[in-house]
Amino acid sequence: EEATSILEASEIETAPEIPSIKNAELLKPPAPIIRQSDTNWPLLTITRSFFEGGFAPAGTTTTVNTTAVSAALALDDMTQEAVGDWGGDDEDLDLDDNEPTYKAKTIQPVSAISANAEHEGEGGWEDDLDLGIEDLPLNLPAQQSSVAVDIKLPTQGPSPQDSYLRSQLAVYHVAAGSFESAMQLLNRQIAAVNFVPFKPLFLQIYAAGRTWVPATADTPPILFTVFIDGEKKVPVPVVTITSAIETLQNAYAAVKNGGFSSAITLFRQILREVVLIVVEKRSDVEEVNQLIGVCREYILGSRLGLLALETRESDPKRSLEVAAYFTHCQLQPPHLQRSLHSAMLKAVKIKNMATGLNFARRLLELGPTADMGQQARRVQQAAERNSTDAFELDYDQYNPFQVCGYSLTPIYTGTPNVKCVFCKTAYRNEYAGKLCATCEISSVGTEGTGLKLMAEGKH
Repeated sequence: EEATSILEASEIETAPEIPSIKNAELLKPPAPIIRQSDTNWPLLTITRSFFEGGFAPAGTTTTVNTTAVSAALALDDMTQEAVGDWGGDDEDLDLDDNEPTYKAKTIQPVSAISANAEHEGEGGWEDDLDLGIEDLPLNLPAQQSSVAVDIKLPTQGPSPQDSYLRSQLAVYHVAAGSFESAMQLLNRQIAAVNFVPFKPLFLQIYAAGRTWVPATADTPPILFTVFIDGEKKVPVPVVTITSAIETLQNAYAAVKNGGFSSAITLFRQILREVVLIVVEKRSDVEEVNQLIGVCREYILGSRLGLLALETRESDPKRSLEVAAYFTHCQLQPPHLQRSLHSAMLKAVKIKNMATGLNFARRLLELGPTADMGQQARRVQQAAERNSTDAFELDYDQYNPFQVCGYSLTPIYTGTPNVKCVFCKTAYRNEYAGKLCATCEISSVGTEGTGLKLMAEGKH
């Protein structure tokens, strides 16, 4: 009717035809992925009250007080008052007054009828036997209109994040999202003061330990914590010794090709990663400590190589000095050969033949390539005929020394110095309290408890 009225109001003679659409489908919301009715929810056993039993659906077994029901039924049977539509039976019947008058008989309760009966019965039920038991008062509980139910809901257990925050490993705190407590731990352990380079790693570790599962269409997704070990609640590792070694190989390749700037970036990346590594064996702890030492030596050597390149034209003497310091860094044999070869050429160029002779002999002891070996022998022969130096260098090859991380000058044995508690780079005393120039993480000269790498209970 409504459609017809609309058609008449529009003054259209014929109704428009509705076009047919092939493969048409009814639009409806997608079916939920997680059905709440199928979920194994924890169930609690409770007692239903009298009224809950009355409203129970069909087929549900409900225990009801039969005595109370029987009494209610007896009351309904004996009550004969006219109510509702039955009241019309009491109207005047329009009978003659001469008719006999009937007196209404009062219906007595069943108990009264039994008491006034003319015949007491013949005792067939034998319900008058003496039980021989004294009459005792019955302590029946008072009937309650409803049943009090004491429901105790399950208590919420500790979350994985709570257990993470009790750990001494900074990476666990990062996985829990507590970046502040993680930074406090690193400050106590390795005197870390510069956390800006850690931001990408912190965010990556935090995101790796979480996943979101879509729920129904009208509810937000559900957050779940991800573990690699469900029983021990171990967070997902983002950095491992294996991944750090892979980065180390890339850094070695950069050093081989003379890319000292790229190598420094990669070695510092390794130092930041090992801070957030979790190991299971003490042998792994030693391997991590060795990795830190390798990064320290290569970062310091790469900085010396860059400085030697920068001062090659402006200050040849200083360029030769830092090239000489470079040869005392703990490098892999191929890289040490390259540093000795470079220092040898610089010494010959500025006529420091005695120093060049020393570099040539050290290079030949390492078994260099054919080209390097040929050049080293030629320098050795020339230097042996004229073993003099044109410039006096701040360099004593026979006196052990460490290179200061700031001044890039030698700190000979016996000279007071301070160190970075994390990477162990040595510094002159005047640089105490400054940010370490090698790792760019810790404060120079500040003590710490030591980096924690093993999870509790591991040996």
